[in-house]
Amino acid sequence: MLMKSDFKQGGSRAAPDNVQYSLQYGDARITYAVRRRSVRKTQRVAIHVEPDGRVLVDAPEGASEPAIRRAVRAKARWIHVHVAAARERKSQVLAREYVSGESWLYLAACRT
Repeated sequence: MLMKSDFKQGGSRAAPDNVQYSLQYGDARITYAVRRRSVRKTQRVAIHVEPDGRVLVDAPEGASEPAIRRAVRAKARWIHVHVAAARERKSQVLAREYVSGESWLYLAACRT
């Protein structure tokens, strides 16, 4: 079952054509945002997994919601694997901690 709600990004309301949906895949729920594009070279639906694990679906303006849903359902396993990999990478990133007297590179020169 799909759930529709407003898609928010960075605390501000995104473009009105961005709508968020979700799809159940096994025990996991895949949440994705649909972006309607009027200028597309092809009439295909493109699925992107962002580095932070968000799933974005670019669809031509004329694509129906059932066609988009079928495309996402057909690629659900691929999406699930890539979202899990993105979350794994994100979980291994250590928070940067600056220490007094530490050196770092800035504009190809070592600074202290």
